[in-house]
Amino acid sequence: MHRPLLALPAAFLATSLALFAAPSQAQADDLQAMLAEVSPARIEARIRKLVSFGTRHTLSDIASDMRG
Repeated sequence: MHRPLLALPAAFLATSLALFAAPSQAQADDLQAMLAEVSPARIEARIRKLVSFGTRHTLSDIASDMRG
């Protein structure tokens, strides 16, 4: 097989891995800031609000007069 043809994909792969290997410190700081803003209580409140609508989905009872 031609060795120059094998070198091209290897060089491309090495370059791609080097570009995406590690985030910069600024990106890491931004990610930490976003993660710090996640609130389990806020997520739970939103889920409870969505549940309170009582709308039907594909597995719900279609004969109910109370829901959906």
